[in-house]
Order: sequence, then structure tokens, then C-alpha cells
Amino acid sequence: MHIPHRQCIACRSRKPKQRLIRIVRGGSAGVRLDRTGRAQGRGCYVCPRTDCIVHARKHDLVSRHLRRAAPPQLYQDLAEFLAALQPRPRQSFLGLAVKAGKTVLGTEAVRRSVKTGTVALVLYEPQASPSTVQRLTAVCRAAGIPALPYAGALPLDQAVGKPNCKAAGITDRQLAQSLIAEHE
Repeated sequence: MHIPHRQCIACRSRKPKQRLIRIVRGGSAGVRLDRTGRAQGRGCYVCPRTDCIVHARKHDLVSRHLRRAAPPQLYQDLAEFLAALQPRPRQSFLGLAVKAGKTVLGTEAVRRSVKTGTVALVLYEPQASPSTVQRLTAVCRAAGIPALPYAGALPLDQAVGKPNCKAAGITDRQLAQSLIAEHE
């Protein structure tokens, strides 16, 4: 399987493009941070490291690569995005559970797993629709399984790597206990 690589404009190192932050020049929005990595327009990449972002700003590398002036707000957005990428304990435990294959992802899959008793904890996106949250918490309450709102730095779908995911069930009891302890 081919993994596309891109070069950081600051340190010039080549990395898989998923590990870099993309900045794009496109349309009427001008130069902006591309949080999805798929926006149309000319793009450049920077490492998710403070020193690379500072170097890119100091030498105006974004403007040079995109051939358009970078607004000052771009660097504020980059700093906020970088801060959001820093793992918090709950996000780290959730990431560990996903990598270990100890999760069930998606609202319906989680509800089925709660009914069969295969999950030890349910995390749900607080911004999910009220009816989704109500149905999920009711099923968890009936089964005696804790259901907690997810409060990580990134939205739940980004933290687990599944678009539009509003619920995650943790099947590993020890990881579930760690997440519950962090919540309290």
C-alpha cells in the first residue's frame, strides 16, 4: 500500500502526509488551516511541532510557498490546533483502546454491545443529538454500564479515527476503569 509523503516547509523533513499539518490557499477563504487535509487548493505542510511553526512564521515560509500573504490569524489557529493535538489522559487511554482493538465504534454497534454485555464503558459525544444521547444512556442504565460524555481535546470521531462516530464502547475492563477514574 502506497503512503503519500510530503515535506515540511520549515525543517524540510519528509513524513507521511497524515502526520503533518496542511495549510491551503483556495477560493475566497484565502490562506487557512486545512483541518481535514482534503480542502481544494494549493497546499503546503508543516510538522506539528512548535519549533517548525515558529520557524515558518519567522521566515514567512507559508506566504512564500502558497504565493499569497498568510494572515496573522493563521498562526494563532496553528497554535490552537497544536495545543489540541497534545494528548490528555482520557484521549490517551481511548487511543490505546482503539489501537488494541478493545473498542466498539458507532452508536448502533455500541447499543448492541451494551445489550449483549460485551462493553464495560460507553463514551458518547456530548454534541450528539439529544435523542441519540437519551437512547444510549437509557440502554446503558438498564444494563448497569456506565455512560460518560467524552471530554477529550479532539472530538470523539477524530480521537477514534472514524468519521461521524458519536459513541465508543470500551470492551477492556481495566481500560474502562482507568477512563472512569480519570472522569471522576
